[in-house]
Amino acid sequence: MKALKTLNPYFWKHKILLFWGLLFIIASNFFNIYKVQFVGKSVDELTKSGNLGFNNQVLIYVAIIVGCSLLTGFFTFMMRQTIIVASRRIEYELKNKIYRHYQDLSLTDYKQTTIGDLMNRLSEDVVAVRMYLGPGVMYVVNLVILLLITSIYMVKTDTSMTLWTLLPLPILSYIIFKVSSIINQKSKIMQKSQSAISTFVQDSFSGIRVVKFFAKENYIKKNYGIKVTDYQNKALDLAKTEAYFFTIILFVIGLLNVAVILIGGQKYIAGQLSVGKIADFFMYINILIWPFSMVGWVTSVNQRAEASMQRINEFLDKKSEVINT
Repeated sequence: MKALKTLNPYFWKHKILLFWGLLFIIASNFFNIYKVQFVGKSVDELTKSGNLGFNNQVLIYVAIIVGCSLLTGFFTFMMRQTIIVASRRIEYELKNKIYRHYQDLSLTDYKQTTIGDLMNRLSEDVVAVRMYLGPGVMYVVNLVILLLITSIYMVKTDTSMTLWTLLPLPILSYIIFKVSSIINQKSKIMQKSQSAISTFVQDSFSGIRVVKFFAKENYIKKNYGIKVTDYQNKALDLAKTEAYFFTIILFVIGLLNVAVILIGGQKYIAGQLSVGKIADFFMYINILIWPFSMVGWVTSVNQRAEASMQRINEFLDKKSEVINT
């Protein structure tokens, strides 16, 4: 992560915007978790009364749930308007810095570097870095805060059940990280195959007169078909791997729900937990699943950002042969 450390001055420059983003993350997660207990209370209230119709107490709980949901949505919007906007501003500043460096390079430097490589550093590499600055940072901070707040509420409800339900989540993150790494590798292979098709088509159009002169149309058609088939096979291979990704997430969600039913059911029979508390646990688990499933994606984003920032730094560290005096 050495290359990404060069971005620290940008974080410091936009510290006020990022600080507000942190506060909005805390507020968003707090209200998102705070409302869960009122779902359980509503269930318990309806269970006690034996009447499925709404009474005054349930209506109060519903109003609190709706209010918390609105506040969660508002603070989530503000979270993105601060952290994501800060990442966009850093992206703009980084692109300007690279462009200014372009203007300082000599003709010899341009001869040693292809146009495609120069454009990739200004576009794809900067976008990869921006993904780390925005969603990459936001999701990590969001997961830490969400896990902290949720764990406090879950422990207050039942400690042993909390341990049993949270135990599989780190395992889920590890499995998703492994699957994401495979997806990332296969995605790069597919992109190379796509680039090969683009290069082949570009060369064929550029030399169309030569192709016609030597009657190589069938040769071009055959080779194009081979490259397209190769791309198709690699794209299907990637799609199959991505299908495993979502299957694993659904399997773990089902496993956790079964654990809640088994453990919660035993505690309900023993009179240690109410139906409402068990309902709370279902909601806590489903709230935590998505952020944990993003760990693999965030890791992949950080890896790509590290490689891209290293390429950008190598370019920015290049000194021009022409020195203004």
